[in-house]
Amino acid sequence: MAIMLLICVDFLHANVESINKSAFFNETNHIVLEAKKKIAQDKTMSKRAKEVALNIPQDLLLAIAALESLYGTSEIAKKNNNFVGMTKKSKGYKVQYRKFKNPEECFVKTLENLAENKVYHQIQRKIINGEDDSKILGKHLMGTYVIGDPNYLKNLTSIIKQNNLSRFNDEV
Repeated sequence: MAIMLLICVDFLHANVESINKSAFFNETNHIVLEAKKKIAQDKTMSKRAKEVALNIPQDLLLAIAALESLYGTSEIAKKNNNFVGMTKKSKGYKVQYRKFKNPEECFVKTLENLAENKVYHQIQRKIINGEDDSKILGKHLMGTYVIGDPNYLKNLTSIIKQNNLSRFNDEV
């Protein structure tokens, strides 16, 4: 009887977790789409930077947000509306995370940063040349966006596959 109860509790927990993840991805996708609309209307951004920002795959952005914010549950996501782990330039070894007014601002700044910052020139070039495979693009984040986590790309691709995030790419 106790084993059956544990199995039921585990099953319920897995379903609640999957429902929460599903809600996280649906809401975050909506926010990212709104951020991309703002980028599309931005008259100060160069045509090339807009092309990059608007063509960063949804599944890649959603997986980054899930990984960096622990599916929206991290303190940094809750307190700072920072779902991507974006940091400020810091002195010494103390990491300071950026604060945003709302999640949409976080994704607008993330898209602008990935599209305009010269450190991301490889991913920018790949997108301009038509690359849309998140795993290939994710490789170009290693050592620039992501420093010190050798499993980051594996974790991103796992999140994309497990949650079928490529379904969101068609909405853009």
